[in-house]
Amino acid sequence: LLSVVSFVFLSFLIGNAHSQPAQSGPTTNLTAAEILKQLESSGALEKAVQKTLESMMQKQKAAQAASEQKNLELQKAKAKNARKVDPNFDFILGNLNAPISIIEYSDYECPYCKQFNNTPIKVVSDMPNQVNLVWRDFPLSFHEPMASKEAGAAICAAEQGGNTAFWKYSDAIYPRRCACQCRCLPSVLHGSAPRLAFSKRDNTKKPALTGRLCF
Repeated sequence: LLSVVSFVFLSFLIGNAHSQPAQSGPTTNLTAAEILKQLESSGALEKAVQKTLESMMQKQKAAQAASEQKNLELQKAKAKNARKVDPNFDFILGNLNAPISIIEYSDYECPYCKQFNNTPIKVVSDMPNQVNLVWRDFPLSFHEPMASKEAGAAICAAEQGGNTAFWKYSDAIYPRRCACQCRCLPSVLHGSAPRLAFSKRDNTKKPALTGRLCF
């Protein structure tokens, strides 16, 4: 604020010097302090400071709006690059014909992904005819090797039991990891035991898996 006042005061002095004709007499020898006092008493300084602050705030808001618009355009551009949803390939929760698809790129080992996971599921539940959820695996390198193994396990469950089996197995991974911090894969799926031989070895290089893992 002090710098703003100083700027306004100097601007006023410069502008006043250019706008006022040269005069003789004792009134032309006022000190800066005396001029400042006159400005304060007349209210001119307060108005000038207020005007300057409002101008600065408007510029900041305009810059922020421009930045937000730029980020929005970048996000739209990235969304256009996303692979088109394919009901014959993607794992989709909800109505396959819903006009809106939420595409979630997720990592089973990511605590933030786990925290977010229930949000799109609730949206689908609340708007079953308008929205569906598309799951795509995005195992992060610093969560390996479990991230890819868990993703591969859910994919293999889907190969054996279809889309429904995928979502049941996927739902079983998060709470199991949270509850016991175990480093093994769920082997029992709601009363059934899918053949998960892949859990005993690194099988994430199979073509059926690598085509789905977004590294």
